[in-house]
Amino acid sequence: MLNYFFHALIGRSGNDALSRIVSYRIKQRVGGNALATIDDYGFLLAVRPSQRLRLEQIRDLFQRANAEKDLAEALKNSELVRWQFRGVAQTGLMVPRNRPEGERRLRQIHWSAEILFRVLQEHEPDHPLLEEAYRQAEFTFLDAERAFDLMNETGNYEWDLRPVEVVSPFAFGMYVSQIKEAMLHEDPESVIERLYHEMYGPLLQE
Repeated sequence: MLNYFFHALIGRSGNDALSRIVSYRIKQRVGGNALATIDDYGFLLAVRPSQRLRLEQIRDLFQRANAEKDLAEALKNSELVRWQFRGVAQTGLMVPRNRPEGERRLRQIHWSAEILFRVLQEHEPDHPLLEEAYRQAEFTFLDAERAFDLMNETGNYEWDLRPVEVVSPFAFGMYVSQIKEAMLHEDPESVIERLYHEMYGPLLQE
């Protein structure tokens, strides 16, 4: 896998929104999926070697044009929008919590909301409740505004793509977050400490 580290000081929610846009655009323009790892100070994208990106392609991924549309497409059918829709549907009384025969089980509520979500996605994508679920996902859970603001600025930036043999200290947190889920047989703290010494030990001894 190839790891691309992007440092953006827009907070975790802003980086979450930005990484979804960039990941979606990679799929549309290069093909294949990109695994995103979010951090307060940026995000990491892991792609296959066949998806290697040139500097011009990376700059294009951060273009402000059509960012709203691409974020909506990236969120389509996502668990995040589904989760937001459950609350919106209950507030809109489309999926009532209680019935005359008694209170419904949580699983029944989720099942009803899922059926309604699929129907609206396919047959009425501009339904107000569905639009509200997307709005909440983009601007309440995610911070789309901060992501869009950064994208407005990136056209004026001087870009540089630097291959590195060792993960930089500033990016180490993102790298560790990416591999934590794969640590099934080792203690995470021990693995992180081992990785730190493997990467930076020789440098510290110089």
